[in-house]
Amino acid sequence: MKRNLYLRFTLHASRYTISSVITTVTLNPALDLTLAVDDFVPDDSNRVIAARKDPGGKGFNVSRMVKRLGYPTTAVGFLGGASGQEIIRHLKAEHIYVWHVDIAHETRVNVTISKRGKGLQTRFNQSGPLIRTEEWQALCALLCQLADNALYLVLSGSLPQGLPDDTYACIIRMLRKINPALRVVVDADGPVLAAAARERPFLIKPNVHELNRYMGTRLEANAADRDFMPVLRRLQKKGPEAILLSLGKRGCLLLYQGCLYRGTGPAAVRVRSTVGAGDSLLAGFLTGLARRKSVEYSLELALACATAAVVGQGTQLGRWPNVQKYLNKSKVQKLKLG
Repeated sequence: MKRNLYLRFTLHASRYTISSVITTVTLNPALDLTLAVDDFVPDDSNRVIAARKDPGGKGFNVSRMVKRLGYPTTAVGFLGGASGQEIIRHLKAEHIYVWHVDIAHETRVNVTISKRGKGLQTRFNQSGPLIRTEEWQALCALLCQLADNALYLVLSGSLPQGLPDDTYACIIRMLRKINPALRVVVDADGPVLAAAARERPFLIKPNVHELNRYMGTRLEANAADRDFMPVLRRLQKKGPEAILLSLGKRGCLLLYQGCLYRGTGPAAVRVRSTVGAGDSLLAGFLTGLARRKSVEYSLELALACATAAVVGQGTQLGRWPNVQKYLNKSKVQKLKLG
């Protein structure tokens, strides 16, 4: 039974030419349900003012933002059940190429309660389905076909049940044999990030909390740039070529090609939702690089994408008109490495 499922998948995939400069991999996607309320009172009935559903999962969010910037992208992941089919419908409606492995268990549904007008959110995230051995083998077969024609491969988000902490590391080793020039990007946390970073990916994108957990530090997002410098340099020695550190309202820091860049977004915007902001930041940066733009412009685009995401409701991410609006209001400067 396992062998038949695996063969059916590989025969199906081999009928097509798969090509995309930016390919994202989401192993633990979710259907995001956002409920807007005037107030949220525990242990009581709360009236829902508005509701929306969006395809969730960090890799899918990156693909959605890349596509909105007018650049081609392919999204890959495990999807199962009615929620999985709904995610596929949403992504195809956004004209995103979707390659998925059908899984036996239902794709998770994550719920966000948003207090309207106050920018406060409460999230309820499920752990994700159990992945079977034959499903993992099918995904590996697909990724091996994708690797030949991809330039950037984004491994993003948490892992579902059944997959070990070194899953991203294994994918990097496997695909590097097929395409040594493949630029792998990792956005993960904890042991998953630690294992992947040792495989020398092109880029990792931690936030401050993830950086602290990995490096054993206690930095705050509002710490001085000089406090981050030695930590980022020590982290770079552990494997990754570049580090894009998201700092929330303070923008980001990028350590790349021996230089440290400071990126600052627009000063005053009304934050409605922070979901997908980091994914949008990453999408903008990679799209800039894929278009052979300068590092400075790519970071400006990244910050504009992140800003466009936080001013929107739920997990709908930004649209190009909003990105364009904030593009000239983002600033990037090259700092001296002390």
